Amino acid sequence: MWLYQPFPEQTERWSHDWRAHHDRVRSTAARVAVLGRTYSPKTLHERNSWMLRDAQALVCVSDPEHRGGGTHATLQQARSRRMPVIHIDVRRRDTRLVLPHDS
Repeated sequence: MWLYQPFPEQTERWSHDWRAHHDRVRSTAARVAVLGRTYSPKTLHERNSWMLRDAQALVCVSDPEHRGGGTHATLQQARSRRMPVIHIDVRRRDTRLVLPHDS
């Protein structure tokens, strides 16, 4: 597993439990990429683009009725790149495999 962190202090405002979870996940990563020096929305979007660049498929956990934000934008990028998507729909409690020819 590879971990893409948009900036070093990303976890600074997270709860102790979430930071501990992040640290455990990070310690198991085969590769860690920290992309920027400080927070900016641009850095968050760049992190998402880097993840797609290095991926063969996307696993997306989202509410499809929410059409804003980074998750939705990343899903749209994956579709435009004709990547396979495993979409976990939290609203319908449904999981679908969307292949490039299906989108």
